[in-house]
Amino acid sequence: MIDARLEAAVPSRPDIAPSDLTRLAVAAQARRGEEEDLLWRQARPRLLRIALALRIPAADAPDIVQDVLIAAHRALARFDPARGTFERWLGAILVRRARNFERSRRRRSLFLDALRALRMPIAARAPVDLEAAEARMLVDRLLGGLSASQREVVALYEIGGFSADETAGILRLTPAGVRSIARDARRRLAEAVRGPVGAATEES
Repeated sequence: MIDARLEAAVPSRPDIAPSDLTRLAVAAQARRGEEEDLLWRQARPRLLRIALALRIPAADAPDIVQDVLIAAHRALARFDPARGTFERWLGAILVRRARNFERSRRRRSLFLDALRALRMPIAARAPVDLEAAEARMLVDRLLGGLSASQREVVALYEIGGFSADETAGILRLTPAGVRSIARDARRRLAEAVRGPVGAATEES
């Protein structure tokens, strides 16, 4: 029954190959048991890497990924393998959540700025490992130098391992557009990395 669904769906879209997660998703739709538990366990690590690349803070990324998995669980019956792989479906949910998070973070930043202007006390964050924090700050600074569209392409295409076709489907771009944006992003990242090194060389 499961294989029949995949065989019926995929030929209509020759660019879509059924992935392992897609097979698990179809199995979970039919039986809802061990297949679904395995589905979420296997999907989580990749989603976490993409979430971090989208500049979601490390402290918040697990919660965002969990929200994505809960949303996917609730909507699992609506997943259609004829329209794309399960990874692509999950990726689209994650990108929407990341965009919402970024809007919320900007609103919170404005709110905290207003509190500081009024000299209101703001709760301090818990101490963090300085070396890990510096590494995260460096990555965040590099990614922060990219445009939103470049950051999303890097997160999905370069770090998440999605193909140009899958990334284009998630972000509503063309595959050629994805590759072009990725090239521009790589160039900007390389320039950002060389900048501090060049400056240090000149100073020495």
